[in-house]
Amino acid sequence: MKKNRNKNIKLFLVMLIFGITITACQSNKQPVEHKITIIPGTEIVTYGFADTGKMKYGNDNFVLIDDKTYPDMNKKVEAFRTAVSGNNFVIIDGDIDLSCGIITDINHDYFDEFNEDNTPKHKNFVVTIGSNTTLIGMETARIMYGSLLIHDEQNIIIQNISFYDAHGAPEQNPKINKETKCSSDNISVEKVSNLWIDHCSFTDGKCRDIYGNYHDGAIDIKSGENITISYCYFTNHDKVMLLTPNDDFSNKTNVYITLHHNYFDKVVQRMPRARWAVAHVYNNLYEDIGFGRDFGYSLGIGIGSTFIVENNYFGKHKSGIISWFDKSDNNDNSFSQLFYKDNVPDLKNKNSIYSEIDNLKDYKLHIKKEKMFDIPYVYELEKVKTIKKNLKYFAGANKKIQILNGEGKKYELK
Repeated sequence: MKKNRNKNIKLFLVMLIFGITITACQSNKQPVEHKITIIPGTEIVTYGFADTGKMKYGNDNFVLIDDKTYPDMNKKVEAFRTAVSGNNFVIIDGDIDLSCGIITDINHDYFDEFNEDNTPKHKNFVVTIGSNTTLIGMETARIMYGSLLIHDEQNIIIQNISFYDAHGAPEQNPKINKETKCSSDNISVEKVSNLWIDHCSFTDGKCRDIYGNYHDGAIDIKSGENITISYCYFTNHDKVMLLTPNDDFSNKTNVYITLHHNYFDKVVQRMPRARWAVAHVYNNLYEDIGFGRDFGYSLGIGIGSTFIVENNYFGKHKSGIISWFDKSDNNDNSFSQLFYKDNVPDLKNKNSIYSEIDNLKDYKLHIKKEKMFDIPYVYELEKVKTIKKNLKYFAGANKKIQILNGEGKKYELK
């Protein structure tokens, strides 16, 4: 069985070198195209906080999850659950429907069934990711109708996967309680150390929340350190990314995160919304933020947060770019801080909005003239005009994957 699996993987693995290689597109008018190149066992470079954890790609225990090996979706999902439970280099291709056909684009009735007390009858579809997992998607890899949970784990890499419609169960029947919330995230993170999410796409697909909120975060991070999210694409979603769940978290060690070269397109809010977080946000593209009755914002800065924001392009916003959520006083250690440089447009008071919980509603008190911490990793800033022009081609999943050995040749299994 293992010989057949290894044979399939050998046929499936492709070509080239670690990192993101540039190859020319056919049209001279379009920017060059990314290829993701991986050398198993080598240390990764994320140009973010994950670099401080000195992470490496997995070096053995290869597992291939594809339609040829697992034509039955139930068996494919079960194999996926086992593979990502820890200490594996997992390659996925095609759709992984975590609901195993219960949910479709036109039928979400499974989540419309409620008990007499208006609580949901059914739980969300969740798969737990274990430590030392490298999860790589081929060009068609898609995870649908469910969530990935990372809790108290370390050294996890997720690359080149589309996350589609993590429609979940609300806390109560939204026809009875319109304020009810859903707890289903595409990726939910807590107590993680060393995490890289790269070249992934996130969308609610064809689903729209009509009666209530059937989606929560695309990526929600309750606590963690050494986290980089890079070159991801977010669209058709409301609450994109939450850093720490509430104001009661009491120190700045809960989340250390870098967001760079991500493309936020036609989404509403939380890119990110932070409390007690240290965030470095650079070279991201924000376009068409807020739609319908949802005015939205990009950066939600709350209590205890420290933001360094550099060389981002903030395009059309229905409301403000920054929303302030800080209930503390400027003399408190918990008072949030912002350093910004070379963003377009510049981050001024005129593109700030203030929530009802913000205490002082005074933009100037938060601004720092110097960076509040030393960036502990190597990175280079691109010009904003380059980001605006090229990032929509570079960000997101469905990129070509190349896997090499240390000599730059096609990787062979031991």
